[in-house]
Parts: sequence; C-alpha cells; structure tokens
Amino acid sequence: MNRNLLMNLTCMILIALTISPVVSLAQEQSYPDIGVMNGILAELMKDANRDEYNSSDVFGSYLPGSGLLFVVNSSDGIVSAGFLARKIALETKVRVLASIDSSLSMGDRLGARKDSLNQLVESFGKKTEESSKQIMDRLDQAIMKFLGSYADAENKLTSAQTVSVVVFLSGDSQPAARLYNVSKKNITDYRTGAVAENIFRHSVQVTDVEETDEDNSISIMATILEKSLSEKNSSDRDVSFGGADSRGVYVKGLGALFVCSVSDMPYVSDFSRSVDTVKFNTGKLKDKVILELGTYGSSLRSIRKDESILVLLKVNNFMEGEQSKLVSVKKGDIDLYTRNEIDFNTLKSRSTVIENQ
Repeated sequence: MNRNLLMNLTCMILIALTISPVVSLAQEQSYPDIGVMNGILAELMKDANRDEYNSSDVFGSYLPGSGLLFVVNSSDGIVSAGFLARKIALETKVRVLASIDSSLSMGDRLGARKDSLNQLVESFGKKTEESSKQIMDRLDQAIMKFLGSYADAENKLTSAQTVSVVVFLSGDSQPAARLYNVSKKNITDYRTGAVAENIFRHSVQVTDVEETDEDNSISIMATILEKSLSEKNSSDRDVSFGGADSRGVYVKGLGALFVCSVSDMPYVSDFSRSVDTVKFNTGKLKDKVILELGTYGSSLRSIRKDESILVLLKVNNFMEGEQSKLVSVKKGDIDLYTRNEIDFNTLKSRSTVIENQ
C-alpha cells in the first residue's frame, strides 16, 4: 500500500469519526429514565392530593421530535369543584338540620331551616371556591417542582424540545384537564441559576382545557372509542372487553389526546379452561384503536395534519394486572387512509405504540 493511499484512508477515517453523530434520543425512540420520572411524579401527586396514588396513574413517554409527555389520569384522584360543591352542600344540610330545635312546630322548623340555609349560601359558595383553589394550587406546586427539579434530569432533550404534563381531572369536572408545557431551555436556565424561580414558573404555560371543542368532535370521538372498546365479540377475541371509559382533550401543538380505561373479563366458557390459557390480546386492542382512528379520525377537522391523535390505553387485565400503552397516529396519515391513498397495514406501520417503560 503506497503512502498516499494510506494517508487518504487515514484522513477518511478521521473525518468519519469526527462527523459520525452519536445515536440521538430521537433515533433511539426511547428514554430509559421514564420509569424513574413516573415514580417521582406519582409521589408528588400523592402528596398534593393527600390521597393514595400509584405509578400506574402516571404514564410518561418520549415523543420523537417533540420531547417528553406525561399523562396523569386522576379521574379518581384530583376532585373537581362540582364534586366538592356537592360534598360541602351535604355537610351544610346535615349541620343545618342538626342545629334546628326539634321542639319547634313543623311550620317554625321549616322557617328556621329556610332562614339558616339562606344565611349559609354566601359562605357555602366562598368555601367551595376556596377549597377548589387550594386543591389546584397544590397541584400546580407539585407539577412545578417536577418540571423544575426532576423532568429530564439526565439532560437527554435538546433545548428546543419540551416537557408536557397533562392532568385529567375527575370525571364531572370542567375544566376536564390542566396542561403544563415548558421548553427544555427554560428548565436548564432555572437549574443552572440563570433565572429565578418566579421567572421559571411564569415560563411554564398552564392551560385549562375543556373536554369539548367547537364542533363537539373530540367528545364524539371519545364516545366512539368507549363504545368500540366495550364491545363483546366472541368470534373476534379470546376475551371480552368488560367495559371502557374514554375522555379526550385537545392539546395545542400535540393534537387530540384520549385516555381510555379498559377492563376485560373472560367469557363464562373460559373458566372451564386452564387459567394460563386465558390471555388478554392487547395486540388486537391496539389494532382496534388504530382502525377506529383511521375510520373516524378525519372528523377531527380542528387537528392539523402535522399533529397527532394519541390514545393512552390503560388496560386492567384479568390475569396480568394493569398495563398501559400509548398509541399515536399522525392526522396526515389518517387523512391519507380516509382517501384510500394508503391501506390499513401502511397506516398501522406508520403508527407509534409506546409500552410501559
């Protein structure tokens, strides 16, 4: 081998080593520290709600090109103002009835009850508002602490990527969810002392989102998913879906996000078989979701083609406990499927499914 050829090869190797990129997080399509962050966020939520909370209520995932998304399904956790109002109303009624002198005549007792209730209306409303505000304040503090101290502690995100937390509130609540969104740059500035805590808190976008949109398409899609995943069809699956509950909100820049809680129960005939043979086919469940999104997803006209429709499936499995997976389909791909420009297998191959990490 002559000297010139050797030098050329050496230069090519050096150049290749110089410009060869380290495998990026986007290429890996995963984030190994998700489980740790899920646990931390669940613990902070438990403290904020002063109630039992576990890591299965929190699902974190890395979305290539976007950043980290955490979904907190607190349907049975963070209470709503409506629930709180009914609770306080019941307590007030009991207190009023107990305070009325039983020796009074029926007419006087009714009059005293009416007067007492009227006097308590103003304080009742104020107490409800204050209690609800205290709950939401504790929630805000927990999420701010998570974002400022723990989210992406390993610094795997780029400065342009974001960390988002979507907290679904209890079922009868409006707003239906509260969204927190902050860029990694703002997180880094706070952790390195470049900005004070109050500046960082203001950099976190906090948005209350409703369960309905202008044309009601998100709530309709939630109903479609709920009904579809509640179907029992023995010819299609080994076990039935015992029931489903679905909620959805629009998250700006991300798309439509649905949380579907699904429970399964074996058919009566399954109990005659070995317990080991009764398995829940989550693959069919995932395909079912993608098919429903492909069939009806184009109705979500407010979702841009570069945004996605995401469905967080939380399956309470008869044999294997609770499992979670996030199914994400680009709205642009759904539109192509609707126009018959791609088939279902192509739509499925372009979808992203993220399991528990």
